[in-house]
Amino acid sequence: AYNLEPRTLSVALRRGLLGHEVLEHHYKRLMEGVDYSESAHLALNELMNASMKAITNNDMDLASISAELLPRIEEYFKVYESDVRNWRILDVEAIIRAELPDSDNAIWVGRIDVEVYNERGTFKGETQAVDHKFVYNFWNDAALKVNAQLPNYTWAMRQKYPDAYIKRGLVNQIRWRKDAVDKYKRDEVVPTRKKIAKLAANHAAIATKLAKLKQLPVDYVEANVSINASKYNCEYCPFIRLCDARLDDRDVTTMVRGEFKPNSYGYAERND
Repeated sequence: AYNLEPRTLSVALRRGLLGHEVLEHHYKRLMEGVDYSESAHLALNELMNASMKAITNNDMDLASISAELLPRIEEYFKVYESDVRNWRILDVEAIIRAELPDSDNAIWVGRIDVEVYNERGTFKGETQAVDHKFVYNFWNDAALKVNAQLPNYTWAMRQKYPDAYIKRGLVNQIRWRKDAVDKYKRDEVVPTRKKIAKLAANHAAIATKLAKLKQLPVDYVEANVSINASKYNCEYCPFIRLCDARLDDRDVTTMVRGEFKPNSYGYAERND
């Protein structure tokens, strides 16, 4: 209801954002025809520059993140150089919009890390979404099976490329922990038509509810939404101080002004 995002992000989020940004620039350059080794070299320079800038600004968290990502990304470029031979990159960090089933006030919007067409290799002729994950440990099979992200991406890609053959998405995991032996893992997620349909309907139901709530005053929303507080949900949530203060009915005006800013992820601003 507040439509905010924190001014200060956690180390985990900053690591993921920086890693995604470096890979975004790399794959965009490849899409534009830049030589692979040159693009990889430029990406590694970006990481080193980020580290030096962080040290200058006394941002030691970012300096540490940049330093730990540098060798991992450098090796990643060597391991996956075949991408440029097997893939034709269609889009990078592109926003996809698609009509949701049975929703009169919400649409599906997502940003896919990389969209590719397989020109050769095992999945020749297929178009697929590629999603980067910077992880401490690899996701297990159960987590991959129940995660809705890749089935939703597959559904949205089919709306964007109606004439393409789209069967699977790819989870591109990069394990950042220093003592990791297995550092890279790619999992093909092949959702069934039934799973895709159910998840799309589920997304539509939740999006429709949230869209209606976002049109209502903050006080009304606070009084009528369900609270789902638990260690699992709340431990790393950047809104935990704000939530705790509102549970005590404390005035959060100063907290909101100092610790948060308007959400920049493409949602319309509230006007109340």
